[in-house]
Amino acid sequence: MKKVAIAVAAVLMLSVLTACGEKDIPDVTGTDSSDASQILKDKGFSQINYQTEDNEKLYLVSSEKGYTVISQDPAAGSNANSNGKITLTVRNEAQAKAQAEFEDTQAEASIAKGKEENAEKTNLKQNLDPMMGGPAKTAYDYLTASGYTVTVLLGSQNYDYTSDFINDSEGWIASSYSGLNVIKKAVTLKITTPGTDAVNKETSSLDSKLSVESAWTALEQYGDKQYPQGFKAQKIVGNPTEAAEDEDTWLLTVGCTITNSSGVEEKNHFCKAEISGTTDSPKVVSFEVE
Repeated sequence: MKKVAIAVAAVLMLSVLTACGEKDIPDVTGTDSSDASQILKDKGFSQINYQTEDNEKLYLVSSEKGYTVISQDPAAGSNANSNGKITLTVRNEAQAKAQAEFEDTQAEASIAKGKEENAEKTNLKQNLDPMMGGPAKTAYDYLTASGYTVTVLLGSQNYDYTSDFINDSEGWIASSYSGLNVIKKAVTLKITTPGTDAVNKETSSLDSKLSVESAWTALEQYGDKQYPQGFKAQKIVGNPTEAAEDEDTWLLTVGCTITNSSGVEEKNHFCKAEISGTTDSPKVVSFEVE
């Protein structure tokens, strides 16, 4: 009896839905918008709206072709009243093709430009690399003749010497270059005086074995032991200098202040020390205070 009641209820519900005009929505994705419109109308659906992939409303006449349905709402197979709204998301195939072709062209142009820029950079480097260690004027003239804006930096402090170099280009050595930009046509050229590169290489080699910071720490600790009442290296105002005496030894000089056994602070002293060893184990070879 209960099953009969359920069956009767289902029949009644179907009758109600049919009376209300609800029908299955056909699948129209992948079809032309004009064909999709006709299929839906043949099924009794008349409220058809269109929109782009960006959800922008689109006004199309039912016979207009060239638009492909890529999705529909409600989905295919859903029940909907014949007066219900159906929204079709469409794509203009001609525009999509044109956009794809445009993007492909842009990508190809970008790749070609990238190859051209890489070729130019490679050519510049091949010509510029052999100039390092030679006259800075040769490298500078080559770059400017190639259309590049050259920033000239001098010394380890990277002082901008560009303006001065224009009027004082003789006698300088091109030590290195960086920031080569073939798009902006810009490059930085570092210059030194003859012989400076050799000094820099020796300093760099020593610093990799015994860092100059570690050498200064060793000097200060040794000074504390020699002057337990007080020792201070004036590394800011005491004109500190640091130089690679050889490949194993730092020569450090600095103004210093000491406190004597009477507790009197004495300024204007000068400290000189030789430090060797390694970063982890620096050794004070000599230490003098004048």
